[in-house]
Amino acid sequence: MSAYWDDSDQYFRVKKLGGGGEGRAVPHQGRRSGFLVVVKDTISSHGTYLANEARMLRELPKYDRIIRTFAYYRTAPTTGKGQLFLEYCDVGDLQSVISRFARTRDRIPSAFINHVFIQLSEAVAFLHTGWDRQRRTHYDHWTALLHRDIKPMNILLRWSGTAYPDVVLADFGCACREREAVELAVTPGWRPPELRRKHPVICRQNDIWSIGAVIQYLATYHLAEISHRDFPRTYHPQLARAAELCLANDYTGRPSSMQLVRKYVPRLRFQRDEAFERHPWGSMPAWAWPNGRPVC
Repeated sequence: MSAYWDDSDQYFRVKKLGGGGEGRAVPHQGRRSGFLVVVKDTISSHGTYLANEARMLRELPKYDRIIRTFAYYRTAPTTGKGQLFLEYCDVGDLQSVISRFARTRDRIPSAFINHVFIQLSEAVAFLHTGWDRQRRTHYDHWTALLHRDIKPMNILLRWSGTAYPDVVLADFGCACREREAVELAVTPGWRPPELRRKHPVICRQNDIWSIGAVIQYLATYHLAEISHRDFPRTYHPQLARAAELCLANDYTGRPSSMQLVRKYVPRLRFQRDEAFERHPWGSMPAWAWPNGRPVC
């Protein structure tokens, strides 16, 4: 069975994943290769968001914190409707993990929240600055890209032989280059303070607030007035401090993505890895993963 994309293969539907307001995502499998992909198409009468997602992803270099795209085909050129072939992430999305813990009223382990903060910060630093953690350098002549819709449903998880699955940022339908940002595009409820004003400010710090909102949501399961809730004391003060800074009401007081990567990520990575030494799965129960845990 092949482990790579083959555009000459025929892909058939496996099962439905669901979809957001502008599209639906359905797993498909290669008839010859057996390779799994997700085919995303549009629900609405126009394909603006999907076409934009395809354009944004094709402009980006390959990076393991960002969903990989294989192909985009327009099915109705006059309306922009089409199909986007994307990487299949076998765990599912972060919202599914949160929902499982919320139903049992159990606390999500601090090490896992650290893990999400680390890898989500790395993803955003890549979008904003072209910083590649593996190359330890920035891509030349980079133009910042704003995601503008970071939330648990748009954060996917992929097993890669480690205790916790990799964090993969997906759904780039609202994304834009910083110099092109002219419209509001954030999901209601996940909108930072500066975008709720009469004269909204669209900038990189919108994404930073969203990182803090995701971390706060992981710790509390609450979305309403997310920036006004106290971080639970059961979690490490450094994690609480990082989330607090990201959620600053004044966007000019928030750290940049590179400040998160350089100052907070090393500390939180150390705490996460200590948890791995105490427990091989970082204290995450097997039932937390929607599609189960891999057998090692």
